[in-house]
Amino acid sequence: MALRILGAFLALGLLAGHPATVTAASLAAQAKTAYLFKLGSFVRWPADGAGGAFRICVAGRSDIAGVLVPLIRGQQIAGRPMTVEQLTSAQADRARDCQVLFLGGGSAKSLFAATRGLPVLTVGDRNHGTYGGVIDFLLRDGRVRLAIDRGAADGQHLELSSKLL
Repeated sequence: MALRILGAFLALGLLAGHPATVTAASLAAQAKTAYLFKLGSFVRWPADGAGGAFRICVAGRSDIAGVLVPLIRGQQIAGRPMTVEQLTSAQADRARDCQVLFLGGGSAKSLFAATRGLPVLTVGDRNHGTYGGVIDFLLRDGRVRLAIDRGAADGQHLELSSKLL
């Protein structure tokens, strides 16, 4: 599914008449965006946390937040409408209410700390200085890979699907 979404991003870039602007960095950002869109489908949160919108929060990468907003429009996870919110390091109190928290830059590590022990799927980006999430993105051989920390998932009270593992 992530490959299909990534293919759609590529097609949109080519249809827009800007094939020269498709760089390795933009492909990596599109792959990370596709993963963020789909990761929530492979995680089970504690039952008492279900309610309201399914929030994907992004810190440090406005490019990814900007692509996620139109992608999630009208989409749901477990019957909950998806929303995207951009956070700064000063908004730790808001990070606690996210289902997915992506830290794309080193300046917002305090947000990870604010969600420790809470049912929030934390996602880091090792190539941009953030790591230690339940899932970390890393770039290897030109491809975005996932580093999954099962212990961190247990600490966040999250159950990861075997399909993700």
